[in-house]
Amino acid sequence: MQTHPAAYPDAADFEPDGVFYSMIAYQNRMYAVEPNHGQVLSVGGPNDIFTAIDVSATQGHIVPTAIAERDGNFFLGNLNFFPIEPTFARILELSRVACNPAQVLIDGGGPRSLHIVASKAGFTTVVGAEFGPDGLLYVLELSDAEGFPTPGAGKVVRVGYDGTIEDVATGLAVPTAMTFGPDGKLYVSNFGAAPAGAGQIVRITIP
Repeated sequence: MQTHPAAYPDAADFEPDGVFYSMIAYQNRMYAVEPNHGQVLSVGGPNDIFTAIDVSATQGHIVPTAIAERDGNFFLGNLNFFPIEPTFARILELSRVACNPAQVLIDGGGPRSLHIVASKAGFTTVVGAEFGPDGLLYVLELSDAEGFPTPGAGKVVRVGYDGTIEDVATGLAVPTAMTFGPDGKLYVSNFGAAPAGAGQIVRITIP
């Protein structure tokens, strides 16, 4: 992280070694999201690590947190800033194919790089993203209340085929991660941002 600095890391709360939040596996590589510097790293092994995209170079310090993959494209959510402004967070769609020649110059280029090809707003404090058995994107929100994280204001939302965002589960208390189980149910870490011992795993049946 120190050898390959981001364009616009968090200057107010800078962590030299980063604070990696989430990662996924895709084609024998790990894609790890680092919010403090605003980067996604691609890791193939101890001597095979590179910056897949420096999100801060084009988006500024938006605090990327959660990543999901579908059909070779990646979907990256961001926490955004505190105090919380509801619906100001986004899901960025990333592709290994640049959307135009200028994009290669903006975010680093190269056949292994990721490029932003689409952006969807309307989310709040994104901390998890996962595609469900129905093929739809589910997004976990830490808190959708204005100001600062509020217990009971966390929720799971779903992006419909027409692009609408609908609530799936509400009333969560500062949740921090989620995943679909082999049973098709959604498992959420509730009270994830809470004192030790308060955490729960909540199982949600998707309607």
